[in-house]
Amino acid sequence: MNVILVICDALRYDHVTQEHMPNFTDLMSGATSFSLCLSMGANTLSSLPYLLCSRNIGKADEKQLELLESNFVNLLRGAGYTTAAIHSNILLTQRLSFREIFDFEVDLMSTRLGKNRMALRSFLRKINLWDRTRGLRTKTRQDSVAYRRAKNTLEACQAWIEEQEGPWFLWAHLMDTHIPYWPDNYGDFVSFERLQELNEKILRNLHSDVKLDENEKSDIMQLYGEEVKYMDRWLAEFIERQPRDTLVIVTSDHGDEFGEYGAYSHSVKTHGQIPQLIHVPLVFFGPGITGQVVDDYTCHLDVAPTILDYAGIEEKMGYGNSLRSILEKKG
Repeated sequence: MNVILVICDALRYDHVTQEHMPNFTDLMSGATSFSLCLSMGANTLSSLPYLLCSRNIGKADEKQLELLESNFVNLLRGAGYTTAAIHSNILLTQRLSFREIFDFEVDLMSTRLGKNRMALRSFLRKINLWDRTRGLRTKTRQDSVAYRRAKNTLEACQAWIEEQEGPWFLWAHLMDTHIPYWPDNYGDFVSFERLQELNEKILRNLHSDVKLDENEKSDIMQLYGEEVKYMDRWLAEFIERQPRDTLVIVTSDHGDEFGEYGAYSHSVKTHGQIPQLIHVPLVFFGPGITGQVVDDYTCHLDVAPTILDYAGIEEKMGYGNSLRSILEKKG
């Protein structure tokens, strides 16, 4: 069975609603969704090892060798699966070594433009001019956001899928709901200057005690909500294009905080393990899967064993359990 794992970076569970994700929630009527799924970490580096290994190996950048050897992707490759990861998250390449884990790793920011931007960023920070030149660098979303949009990422995913003969596994990583929040339609409710100011305050809040008032918080949450709505359109369209015999799993590596405990975004140092960061969506689409909402607790430890079960691989992975019996429960 072909398998797709979609990670919506920084997507809060409470935004997987008819208001913010109408297209995706409509599709959920034919899927199994878990209302109480917990991420095992409050940021990408701490949470993804649990998805890959179904156990605690420490932070990904500190336990590279163990991460590279003991993940479910290696077992899929050993069983004849072609594997790929398509994303624009620099952490997956530089800190999680996705190039060593997958047969194909497509970093959409590894174009010449992306490399030039990363080199410029490194140089300006080295000479202490990164913050001072922000106004000159952020004239458009393309200039200020180091991620590709869901449309671009999922188009690349679909192109890769159509080249495969199977069996295959695809990790698709979407970044629209990660800071900075810069929806295409921001001009409908904030000015460009306001957009810059709000994102700058969030980034400064990660490293210092920056206070945001209620109006700023409201505008930030609206920016985030619009990013969710944008991602919803392309995610739902992508899922609908997949054959019915494909297992599709949608989750998030962590959520985001909007001042509930005095901070914003998802810095573990600042926020810790709080509900807004570890309560994430987990939805399964595929053959034999029942349309239902499961209210029992589950967590990311169970994702890898479930994928291996559907792939017909009996080898035990980590401490989680396959959810297949729950997913296919009738009545």
